[in-house]
Amino acid sequence: MTNKKVVSIDPNLRLVRALGEELKLPLLQIARASELAQKKGDLSSLSEIEATANAALRLVDNYLFSTQILLSQRALDLQPVSVPAALYDTAQYMRRLGKLYDCDIDVKLQGRLNLVMASPEALQAALTSLAYSLVNTSNGKRSKIILQAQKTGDTVTAKVISNQTRIAKDSLTNARELFGLARRPLSGVTHANGAGVYVADSLFAAMYSELKVCKLARSSGFMASLLPSHQLALPIG
Repeated sequence: MTNKKVVSIDPNLRLVRALGEELKLPLLQIARASELAQKKGDLSSLSEIEATANAALRLVDNYLFSTQILLSQRALDLQPVSVPAALYDTAQYMRRLGKLYDCDIDVKLQGRLNLVMASPEALQAALTSLAYSLVNTSNGKRSKIILQAQKTGDTVTAKVISNQTRIAKDSLTNARELFGLARRPLSGVTHANGAGVYVADSLFAAMYSELKVCKLARSSGFMASLLPSHQLALPIG
């Protein structure tokens, strides 16, 4: 009996493969929409092409940012950050893409939310990457993504939740082992292979937080609790 040799794959190589797989779909959509527009002489689809291209470019930017952190070429500058502000910015960006997939993007805030210690760029990149991963999970039905923030003890928990996903508690733990190995390590969660989840996982870890699965009655998604800055709380409502 021959023993199989276990090969350790660098996390950065895993992410490169994951990103390549993730970009196949939007690039194919761009190519097809552009070809169709040229044949018909119809410029109405240009908005769809632009939104899809911008989403793909944003994922690449988030990937490059996360790899800089993984390679220790750039230390995160943690500072007081408003989670609600980051959620609203993410929602504003994602709504244009959501229209293409019949997906509504809403923001929900609960309680008095303190500022947290985070990198504004990393937090925005992480939230956008998670929302991108869940935006096309509707299976032909109109879906909704909720960007939520709530106070949990001394921390503020940020959540990205979809009403069209049923994520098992251990799916993220298993996916961490499969990124870059399996073609779709989060096949039961996202429309693509989950590179956005992998990016977000890396970014939250760099902010001394941990990405986890969160489950509600009829929806599920991802969440991360961020350390408080001990500055004044932001009144909500």
